[in-house]
Amino acid sequence: MENINYKIADKIISFERNGQTLITSGININPILVTNEDANKIKKYIEEIRKYRNISLAIDHAGHEDLFMYLMDRKIIIPDNNNLKKTHKQNMKGASIFLLLTQYCNLNCIYCLNGKESYRKNDELKMNLDVAITAIRKFIEIYKECDDLEIVFFGGEPLLNWSLIKDIIKYSEKNFKPSMPGLRYHITTNLTIFPDDIIYWAKKYNITFLVDIDGDEITHNKLRPSHKINSFKSTTNHLSLLRLANIPYSLRTTVTSFNVNQMVGISLLHKELGGDSSAFVAVGPINSDNFIMPPSWYPDIDIFEDNLINILNENIWKPRELFPVKNVMEIIENGSPLYHGCGSPFNKTSAICVNGDAYACIYFVGNKKFYLGNVMSDEYPNNDVLQIMQEESHVDNLSKCMSCNYKYMCGGGCPLSKFMAEENKNATNELVEYSFRRNCFSKKVFEYLMWKIADASCV
Repeated sequence: MENINYKIADKIISFERNGQTLITSGININPILVTNEDANKIKKYIEEIRKYRNISLAIDHAGHEDLFMYLMDRKIIIPDNNNLKKTHKQNMKGASIFLLLTQYCNLNCIYCLNGKESYRKNDELKMNLDVAITAIRKFIEIYKECDDLEIVFFGGEPLLNWSLIKDIIKYSEKNFKPSMPGLRYHITTNLTIFPDDIIYWAKKYNITFLVDIDGDEITHNKLRPSHKINSFKSTTNHLSLLRLANIPYSLRTTVTSFNVNQMVGISLLHKELGGDSSAFVAVGPINSDNFIMPPSWYPDIDIFEDNLINILNENIWKPRELFPVKNVMEIIENGSPLYHGCGSPFNKTSAICVNGDAYACIYFVGNKKFYLGNVMSDEYPNNDVLQIMQEESHVDNLSKCMSCNYKYMCGGGCPLSKFMAEENKNATNELVEYSFRRNCFSKKVFEYLMWKIADASCV
């Protein structure tokens, strides 16, 4: 053995099923599939060699050199020089800038996370081209080495400022795209608005769409109401026009107590409506005004994760087509630890308000703690704010995650729980617990996917 000290990985995960056991490190995913009998021998050996200060010496005393080397290969035994606590490596691909082209909307979704005060909805604010281009230019300067950059047209409802979308694209194609060929355009919209030329622009510039469908007509209209139109019929009619034009779009559902039991049926509806993929997101419990949603709206997270698995079992969507299962699958395939739940502490999800004010995420708009400066000045981005976020949201610094064997697979989940719920002076125990559970759905999904991989490849 070379002169290196080794240790057992801090997080070891195992699952049992039908006389077999899957064992993997929770830090570097590289699973072992063995019989329960062999698994017990491996676990006993691991506990035996834990006694050695330098476990490489265990070979001389406990034998089983082949097993020792095998466990090293599977990252269960690792060099004792890994300091995850101090690592702020951000290992998520790509970056997106969210341009709030408007800060108001034509719908009145009951769970909207855009607070009335922080988004100044009544003022019907719209972004201008100067702010948009300045924000994009600075975004590209920051991530000029990244080949996967996305401009997200967001709101409010971005199609209320359709003319600006076209002006941004025209400018970007001429001035940014030649040196940044991977630059992409995306619209997150309720699609109740459908400009006459949207199909032409979507086809010419490969615009992608994310559209919310929260259930059947009755459920959708209850959750996403309008005083003027039937929002379900308007959205689905416009989806059919995109579909006829062969323009790809993904469909999303905000999951509440009102529709959590309908998730399988909604996933079928997403498929019938022509979606390329289906996303389910448990409702955020607090909006940007720090308004706490009624607890009666919170979905049961056990039912939420069970229905994700039911959707997979019924072969409605493949894992890579179903969010958030897709994210768990990517973590498994990557095999490396995740220290943060998202890219917001690294300025990879900046939300730019109509006046150029920048925040780390769309959910943090109006919150001074996450204010990154104004893109029209030299103060943006405020790296001190980002460094504080990186430290506070590092999974090793989250008290509720300390002992969790899965923590390096989710990175602590969405930091909304940490920053907006736990730190809210009006937060109830129910709110904090729901926020925490909302981030912990992936354990059951992870086990399901690991067994699927094992069945397919016999790891």
